[in-house]
Amino acid sequence: MKITVTGASELKLPAECAVVSLTVSLTGTDRADIVARTAAIVDQVRDALTAAIADGAGRDLRLSNLRMWTNVLHDDRGRQGETQHVAEVRGTVTFDDLSRLGDVLGGLSVAEGVNVNHVSWELREETMRRLQPEALRAAHADATTRATWIAEAGGFTTVTVASVQDNGRQVYRGAGKAAMFMEIGGSVPSIRLDPEDVDVSADLTIRFRAS
Repeated sequence: MKITVTGASELKLPAECAVVSLTVSLTGTDRADIVARTAAIVDQVRDALTAAIADGAGRDLRLSNLRMWTNVLHDDRGRQGETQHVAEVRGTVTFDDLSRLGDVLGGLSVAEGVNVNHVSWELREETMRRLQPEALRAAHADATTRATWIAEAGGFTTVTVASVQDNGRQVYRGAGKAAMFMEIGGSVPSIRLDPEDVDVSADLTIRFRAS
């Protein structure tokens, strides 16, 4: 008797780090002014994040080159209006110390042109490497249990693995933008974030021979 079943496992753990995506962007009619102001704001952002990294709170700061483009506005009659120049720099940074994240984001939020687009709650790589074998073992055990039940229902007592197909590891990261709350206290606001758990799952399709 041949039996094919899918075994699954799911592990849920508290987030260990957060990957923050942000942009610095300004728009205006004076191209040189927009470039200069955007570059100055980017320097402020870089200094703030570099200081956090130096204190051990974060790592892996990446800032893109400055991008420029032009939008030509038209009124409701189709007549050309002012030309608007847009400057933008995108960046990401990873925070390992989640207790510091709210204060750093609060400081950035008061800067002109800075927008925190997304906070992704994640696990560290070493945790993921430790969890992968555990998740696979659990998925294999789940498949074996299901196959045994099916075999016993058919009057067989033993199942033997014939082949295994790994359907891939899935990681469901929490998106934290909706979980931000501004707390105003003093000149610089603090942002309270509620980290979401991270779900890690494994999925195996296993073929058994029952005897």
